[in-house]
Amino acid sequence: MKDAIAQVNISFVTRTEGKHFPEATLFLEGTKGTIQLFPDYWVHVTTDAGTLINRYPPPRYPWADPAYDVNHASMVPIHQDFLRALTSGGQPENSGADNLQTMKLVYAAYDSAMSLAQAGDVRGAVGRLEELAKKQPRSEYTAKAAVDAALLRIRHGEPDRGCADLEAAMKTYPQEEAGLSSLQKLVRRKDETVGEAGTVAWLEGLRGSFESTRLGETILYERARRLRSLGKKEEASAAYVECATKYPYPYGAHFDDALFHASELEEELGRPKEAVALLLRMLHERETAHMMGSYQRPLYDDALFRAAKLSEEKLGDRARARELYHQLFTDHTTSILRDDAIWREAELWQADGDGAKACSRLEDMVDKLPDTRFVPCAIQKCPSIARPKKSRAPAECHAYLTRPKTAE
Repeated sequence: MKDAIAQVNISFVTRTEGKHFPEATLFLEGTKGTIQLFPDYWVHVTTDAGTLINRYPPPRYPWADPAYDVNHASMVPIHQDFLRALTSGGQPENSGADNLQTMKLVYAAYDSAMSLAQAGDVRGAVGRLEELAKKQPRSEYTAKAAVDAALLRIRHGEPDRGCADLEAAMKTYPQEEAGLSSLQKLVRRKDETVGEAGTVAWLEGLRGSFESTRLGETILYERARRLRSLGKKEEASAAYVECATKYPYPYGAHFDDALFHASELEEELGRPKEAVALLLRMLHERETAHMMGSYQRPLYDDALFRAAKLSEEKLGDRARARELYHQLFTDHTTSILRDDAIWREAELWQADGDGAKACSRLEDMVDKLPDTRFVPCAIQKCPSIARPKKSRAPAECHAYLTRPKTAE
């Protein structure tokens, strides 16, 4: 398509009917008609002659999770193309060479402006940055130039104008890093100038304008954080839950943090049942990855351990606690809490009169975690368990590990 010009708007937060992740939908409008990509790979091509409907499912690979066929449909050929380029000495299709010269000019203009600022010519730097911010095509550097110009104004005697420019950047770049950066800087400045209560009121005023953008989630999350800091636990918990509900996984960047913090607040408010429910809601979205990387987020094992502990200590549901401790051990194989979880599960089985089950769990622990500090304690409790030959665990069981738990 030589000399074609296209405007592309990509969104991860637009609300659509049903959940189709990781598929994407598409609407392409041209001079002679439209192309629409619907869920399940149905494509509608509409021209003056009518609408042609076909389905184009991606290829299947026996080593891949079928749920992610659409991902592999692009990953496999792009890697094949890179391999072809490497072996033949040619250029890959996605080389980026066409845009390289344009970006060199943008980088040079940005560096030139910042050099003026370092030399003390703030007015000149602001002028160049604002000129760069108007350049087309837009890039991350044109957006960054707008934000940096505003920050220079704030730092050098024009705080009101600079803050107004940051708010303008939020409206201009609501789906981009520049918009998020502007919001975060304004939030910190509001904290300093009007206090957290004033920041909460300011964020409340922004909600309606940015709800369908990337900034909407951060506005709700930052509001919840400040409500908690102000000691308004009920409001903060509700605000965190609202954030997670309006911006759910996999699109919500704060989904797991919001539910985790809400669960902490529910526990502080004396509602452990609600706290556990929030943690399990977060854990329900855990995915197993069948390609490079993992979808497991940092708080998952902490959330599962807390859910188990709350079930045991606050709700008195020892069976549920054992189940959750065991789930952490079996499903979260890289967690540092893994040995603590299986040890506590075994203690609960022992306390409930099933020594055989307790020893079975400890034997599994020693087999899979031969270096854990609990190995000598497991052998002490269950003499039938043999110490692994290459174990680096302590020689003796530390007394604090077998000391009876006391109510907190």
